[in-house]
Amino acid sequence: MLRTSGELLRYDVEAADGRIGRLTDLLFDDQSWRIEHLVVDTGGFLRHHRVAISPERIQACNFEHETIVLDTTRQDVEGGPAPGDLPPSAPGHHRHGIVAVQDYCVVATDETLGKVHGVVVETATWTIRYFIVDTGEWLSGKFVLMPLRCVASIDDGALKVIASVTSDTIRHCPAYDESAELNREYESFLHKYYDWPPYWDAPD
Repeated sequence: MLRTSGELLRYDVEAADGRIGRLTDLLFDDQSWRIEHLVVDTGGFLRHHRVAISPERIQACNFEHETIVLDTTRQDVEGGPAPGDLPPSAPGHHRHGIVAVQDYCVVATDETLGKVHGVVVETATWTIRYFIVDTGEWLSGKFVLMPLRCVASIDDGALKVIASVTSDTIRHCPAYDESAELNREYESFLHKYYDWPPYWDAPD
């Protein structure tokens, strides 16, 4: 299932023996684009106010009730690391938090164009599939989807996401409605627009 970061960051997180807290961030690797850790605000009842949990611990996602259920206990979660205690990423890889990146400017090959509004995550694999870009159109607030193949790099120092396509390519992409279901037909149309092969035809 494809879900936006804006939706996921409303979800509650439950262990096998009770509620842990609320999902407040998603930490991802900028080479694999996989979500490495969920960041959960425990409300202070655990040793860490915020804990980092691997998606491997997810047993189920209840989209109707906006809840993520883990296969572990609250005590096991308490023994996990805080986000700041995670080991560094492998050489050549960088870890980013979606909450921070949502404030980054999007820089096309010819000019700066709007900012990152969020991402679309495939929850079957916990992999980011698209960046949601607010093109900054006057009054309209047009959102578009940008496939990962269009992302050249992320510059944390400059607070920028660097795109490998022109501003017109992004600007003229069909508008994206967060409230509408993102189905495979629309995804296929989107990849044809960008002239990129779809991610489901490429090896992971």
